[in-house]
Amino acid sequence: MTTIAGIYANTGPITFAMSESARARLGNSSSASTAATDRSHFADMSTIHRRVSELGRAIDDAQAVFDSLRTGSRTTGTGAAISAADVEIDPSPSASTLESTEEVNTVSTSYSPHGPSWTGGSSTEVTVTGTYNGDYGDDTLRMKVTRSRTVGGSRNIRIQMFDSSGTRLQNLNWPAGTPADTPIYSNKTGLYFSLSAGSTSRNDEFYIDISTSVDSEIDPDKPFDGVRNDMPDLEPGLPVTAGSFTVNGETITVNADDSVNDVLDAINASDAGVTAVYDPSTELVSFEHDTTGPNDIVLAGDTSGFLDSMKLSGATVILGSESGEMDVAMAGVDALSGTVAGSITINEVDIAIDPSTDSLNDVMDAINASEAGVTASFDEDSLRLTIAPESSGGSVTIQDGGTNFTTGVEIDPGTYEGRRTNRLSKIMARKAQRALANVAEAFEKLQATQVDSSRAQTALDNVISGVEGAITTALGDSSEIFEDAGFDIDLDADATGDLMDLTTSLFERSLRGSDGADLKYALVGSLQDNEDGLFGLMSAAVEDLETTLRRTTGDVGVYVSTYA
Repeated sequence: MTTIAGIYANTGPITFAMSESARARLGNSSSASTAATDRSHFADMSTIHRRVSELGRAIDDAQAVFDSLRTGSRTTGTGAAISAADVEIDPSPSASTLESTEEVNTVSTSYSPHGPSWTGGSSTEVTVTGTYNGDYGDDTLRMKVTRSRTVGGSRNIRIQMFDSSGTRLQNLNWPAGTPADTPIYSNKTGLYFSLSAGSTSRNDEFYIDISTSVDSEIDPDKPFDGVRNDMPDLEPGLPVTAGSFTVNGETITVNADDSVNDVLDAINASDAGVTAVYDPSTELVSFEHDTTGPNDIVLAGDTSGFLDSMKLSGATVILGSESGEMDVAMAGVDALSGTVAGSITINEVDIAIDPSTDSLNDVMDAINASEAGVTASFDEDSLRLTIAPESSGGSVTIQDGGTNFTTGVEIDPGTYEGRRTNRLSKIMARKAQRALANVAEAFEKLQATQVDSSRAQTALDNVISGVEGAITTALGDSSEIFEDAGFDIDLDADATGDLMDLTTSLFERSLRGSDGADLKYALVGSLQDNEDGLFGLMSAAVEDLETTLRRTTGDVGVYVSTYA
């Protein structure tokens, strides 16, 4: 065995150890293939080590949770008022957002194409612009040339307009000498038609689809200076030209041949700290700050017209929060939107609330700062509000005062007296369920591990088999208890679904009920011996497997041992 030892960054000793056989192989140029195989095997074994360690930690955490349930389940009630049901509020951290004040193109009619094709030999190109006035609903217009003419020549050009039934709607005339690309207005449709340099052929035709049922929508991938069928269909009167603007102080350059998505990509690639997207389903441009919390999004200094065209000028930032809807004014939260301004009374102390400005956090702060002698808190896991007296065994009296606040937070007005109980709280029961789910998730990851080395695959199969053996033993010993609690483990989860099948309401009822002691024993064993029960058997199996894995990895060659 070769060992290299030293000190790294003053954190403690670091040791690199290599077995003699691996050192010999790595030192022999003719063994390059073998060395590469060893490296692949070592990488695979490291992955297996990590998955096994994650499973071991999840098991340890679950044992700790269930141990605390057994040793601390008998508590003295404090007379707390607790939400009777989940408060439908999202406490997840949120980021600041900003979006277009309305659709980027608000025109309610549409037409296509901008550059229609002739059916015959005319060489001039037609360009259609303007806004369809909607007078003919959804239809297809047929445009027919009456004479062969040269654009800009000495004779008039006339194009007749027909609807789909063959009724002539209008004659469009280009007087003699009219320059190429001069728009001619159709007062029947509100559209403009222009002809490029070239000529028309008698009886040649082109077609335009017009619609009142489909509104105009931009194409975010077409250039701002695009012509004919490359037009981006921005709202008339709101063009985008070369220029720039700033986002959170970062300059964004706009080129005439950029598209909407080009500019948004430039924003996202900058140091502005935001992500901007165009959503075709809403026809809005939206910004979201890359960091959660109440961070501002400032758009300024536009010389390109982009902000006006995207309806972002004057848009209002909705500030994010580290507590999600907990920091949003109650009027803007569905569950609390029924609250009206007034005062609630707690232990004869009035607490004023205004749903237009006060969030749930604001109300809790006001309660805690009052002389009511209570503490208000919100559990983000159970989504329950608790208003508890500061002294053990105390009570809380709540009056709604006509504000509907208590309805929103699922607390009935009245007096809540202290009591003594040996039942687990629902919060702790749900914490136990999450611990179980974490163990199942860690084992599912172990089952789903992919390796390349055949030796590593053998080791992985042995590890999974060892853990499954421990689970099978535990399930067999306590099958009736687990079945009554609505708990089951499917070792064929890779083929049939999730590893753990848990009926949460039944499990919670079993854990908190008269059979809770038997269920906890089946999971973690006795206080004197944590080696029995499901977690104890799994933990013992994991420890044995980790020892075997360390020996297997050591046979390959290199491993690192450090401590801080």
